Amino acid sequence: MSSLPFWRAGRRPNHPNYAKSGVDNARGFIEKLDRPQFGIDVMENMGDRYAKITKWNEAISAYSQLLDMYPGHAYAPRVQKKIADAFIADEQFERAFEERKMLFESYNPKSEWYAQLEQRNIEGRIAALDEAYRITEEAFRTNINYLFTISSEREAEGESAIANYEEFVNLCNRYLENYPTDENAYEINWALAFVLDTKLSRFEEAFTEYIRVSNDYLETNHQLDAAVNAINAADTLVKIARAADDPTVLDGDQLANRLPSKDLSPEENLLAEAYDNFIKLFPDSPETPSVLAAAGALYYNHRQFDLAKKYYKTMVTKFPGAQQKSIGII
Repeated sequence: MSSLPFWRAGRRPNHPNYAKSGVDNARGFIEKLDRPQFGIDVMENMGDRYAKITKWNEAISAYSQLLDMYPGHAYAPRVQKKIADAFIADEQFERAFEERKMLFESYNPKSEWYAQLEQRNIEGRIAALDEAYRITEEAFRTNINYLFTISSEREAEGESAIANYEEFVNLCNRYLENYPTDENAYEINWALAFVLDTKLSRFEEAFTEYIRVSNDYLETNHQLDAAVNAINAADTLVKIARAADDPTVLDGDQLANRLPSKDLSPEENLLAEAYDNFIKLFPDSPETPSVLAAAGALYYNHRQFDLAKKYYKTMVTKFPGAQQKSIGII
C-alpha cells in the first residue's frame, strides 16, 4: 500500500509546512474515503506525534477533528482527555477545566453517548464503558479539586470566593448524582458538607450532608466529625431561629411545670435528630454524656419532661461519673 499523502518522506511533524497543514490534509483524505474506521487511528496517532514534540495546538486540532468526524467512537472519552491534558501541558489551566467539563458532559454514565454505547453490539463494549466511567469520574473529580483550590486561593487573597464555592457545591452534588457508589464519593460528600457549613453558612443543607456522611457509607474516617458537626449546624439554626423570634423567657420552674408542653421548632427537630444520631453512632464516646445532657435540656426547656427524663436517666445510669449528672431527673 502506498504511503498516505501526509506521511510522505521529508514531511515530518516538526516540519513547519506539516505543522500548518498536516491535520487538515489528513482529515481531507479521510473524508474522501467516507470516514473509514482506520481514520480513527490515523488522527489519534497524528495527535500523539504532535504531543510528543510539544506542538499542543496541532495535537489538540487532530484530537478535536477526530471527535468531530467520529462522534460515536467507543473510546472518545480517552481522546477528549488527551485534549484536556494537552491544555494542561500548555499551562492553559482554565481551558483544561472547560475541556474536562466537556468530557464529563459528553460521556458520563448518564449521557446519551454512554446509553447508546450500552446498546451497541461491538467487541470490547464493556471495556469501553468501564474506561468511560473511569475517565469521566477522574475528570469531574479533578475539576472539583481544582475549583476548591481556586476558591481557597481567592479567599486567602482577601477576595470574595462565594461564587466559586457555590459552583463547587453544584459540582459536588452532580458528582454524587452520577457516581454515588464510587470509592471517592465519601470524600466528596464530606467536602460538600464542610463547604456548605463553613464557607457558605447553608446550615440546613450542611446538616443533611453531615447526617448522610455519618450514616450512609462504610467508611468511617469522618464519621465522628460529621456527627459532631451535624449537632453544631443544627444548634446554629436553633440559635438563629430563637434570635429571630425573641421568645419570652419564663421565670420559675413551678410556673413552667403548670404550663403545657411546647413543640420543637423545625430547627430544634434537626438538633434533636443530630443529638440522636451522635448517641446512636457513638454510645460510648467521652462526649456522649454532654450530648445526652444537651438533648435532655432541649426537651426540658420545652416542658417535654418525659422525653427529657429519658436522656437524663440514660446519662446518669450509663455514665455515673459524668459531670453533667447533677442536672439529671431520675
